[in-house]
Amino acid sequence: TYEREAIESALSVRQQSPMTNVPMGSQVLPNQGIMSQIVNFKEKVVSEIISVVPRVASGEAAKLLRRAEDFVRPKIGDSSARKKLVQIVRLRTKLPSVLRGDSVK
Repeated sequence: TYEREAIESALSVRQQSPMTNVPMGSQVLPNQGIMSQIVNFKEKVVSEIISVVPRVASGEAAKLLRRAEDFVRPKIGDSSARKKLVQIVRLRTKLPSVLRGDSVK
């Protein structure tokens, strides 16, 4: 597994496998297995953040909630992601106003 930009850059110079010299073409496909692992990791992190935030200091809680929100927002079209975002915003409302960020006024 390699970064897409590196592969595309290499293919723009030479459309052959660096290992076999067999022509490869220029189409780059995402690694679905790795993408799935990343999604699962992010979902697990968000759930862990939501469960631990009520027991940590406000400053640390604010940082964790920002991270969770960054993971959830790109998937906002998904109903599960919307539910997680609601949980995150509710937890933010319990923080001191200076730490709430722009999600909660």
